[in-house]
Amino acid sequence: MKMNIVEQPIEFQKQVGVQYEAIRLSGQTNMFDQGTVRLIAENNDYNELVEAINNNGYSSILKNYSTLRELFEEIEVPECF
Repeated sequence: MKMNIVEQPIEFQKQVGVQYEAIRLSGQTNMFDQGTVRLIAENNDYNELVEAINNNGYSSILKNYSTLRELFEEIEVPECF
């Protein structure tokens, strides 16, 4: 059974949120395209996001995006290549 992302430690949630946001801001893919998001995450060494996609289910990340966003508002989002 996949665990909800918001049941993970806060620091993990922050990292997942920041990494997801970096990909989103890059405009490289439609964020509903899980496979491409995972590929971009792997190429950028966004290990927490890859782990979350694999273990928590991508739908959990999408469903809880606003909660994740609140956690990293003051953290600088890295550029994604």
